[in-house]
Amino acid sequence: MDGQPELIRRRVLDLVPQRATEFPVVLLQGPRAVGKSTALRILAAADHAPCIDLDDPIVADDALANPSSFLPSAPRVYLDEHQRAPVLLDAIKARLNRDGRPGQFVLAGSTSVNALPAGTQALTGRLHRLPVYPLSQREVEGHEGGVLAHLFDAPESLLVARSQTERDEYVNRVVVGGYPQALRSPNEPARQRWFADYLTQTILRDLPALEAIRRPEAVRRLLSLVAASTGQIATLGSLAEGAGVQPRTAQTYLDVLEQTFIIHRLQPWTRVPTSRTFRKPKLHLVDSGLAAHLLRLTSDKMATRAPEALTAFGGLLESFVVAEILKEASWLDDTASVGYWRTHEGVEVDLIVERLDGAVVAFEIKSAQRLKDGDLAALRALRDRIGPDFRAGVVLHTGPRAANPEDRLFTLPIDQLWSP
Repeated sequence: MDGQPELIRRRVLDLVPQRATEFPVVLLQGPRAVGKSTALRILAAADHAPCIDLDDPIVADDALANPSSFLPSAPRVYLDEHQRAPVLLDAIKARLNRDGRPGQFVLAGSTSVNALPAGTQALTGRLHRLPVYPLSQREVEGHEGGVLAHLFDAPESLLVARSQTERDEYVNRVVVGGYPQALRSPNEPARQRWFADYLTQTILRDLPALEAIRRPEAVRRLLSLVAASTGQIATLGSLAEGAGVQPRTAQTYLDVLEQTFIIHRLQPWTRVPTSRTFRKPKLHLVDSGLAAHLLRLTSDKMATRAPEALTAFGGLLESFVVAEILKEASWLDDTASVGYWRTHEGVEVDLIVERLDGAVVAFEIKSAQRLKDGDLAALRALRDRIGPDFRAGVVLHTGPRAANPEDRLFTLPIDQLWSP
């Protein structure tokens, strides 16, 4: 896993030209250092179009001083780190008021446009968001396709799967994660130094630009607490107490961490609402490697199989797998919603992906190699609740074989998420 090639082709390179035929503005948004700028430069070069980097302070100052005349006259303009000069969103809106044809702007940013002053209102109805996550394992391996489409339309086609992946490889993939620079690091100490620098720069540079972060050390503690409880339902009071801040401050910090794509709130899936269903989000770090770094967990520590290491691995594996499926869902044209489902009786499904036509695929994630019948219980309950729209329920596991133990319920090795 270490020492990956310098450039891995991102799936978003194929999506942008398609979406640019439908919307005047396409926005690539995601964490820093995931490859948005590289993708933007590749796309701009292919279009022979201008690519403006607002991370350059001189360029950003010019944009802020002269927003109405800053944007070049070109069929398509590529604009990187748009949040450095949010006033340009109004200039883009003014241009689109005169000419609303699709494909005029492709933006990239490390801050949600929702967090910018009047950002969303400026381009309402004219902007399409494309998430850019850390690299998926399928992108790392250079494989096309994916499993979601098969699970919706022909889940039985995956029953031929046979895994050769050992636990140590799963551990390594989880602790490395998907940031390109972490993947390129020559060894684990170098990767840990990169993660440490990344966190410091993010907390000291990006977060204060959105909110008055008076206690950066509290943000780091809060992030570590989120990493330790990754995949669990958020309890604001305990997070605030652990971070040493008031609940209102903790909420503000969590909002900013989500707006800068460091954490992700997985919302409850509400297709089958009931008073007996949880309504609070689950918290995940966007990248399992960053979460492992915050917990000071390395491949060697995981290999000890100490109880605390095994417990931590279960949570990190869930976040890792959820992230892989979210990445794949973002590539599909017809994803309607994603979420989790849990009742007050403790019946829980880790992840649900719903298609625009109402079809549903649900996932349970287990770190075990051997499964018990009880591992199917939550998927069985959801299947019986929603009926024919339930296309497949899948228990993803670290064992070697796929199976179809009963109607529309499947077990599948986790590595099928990136196998050819």
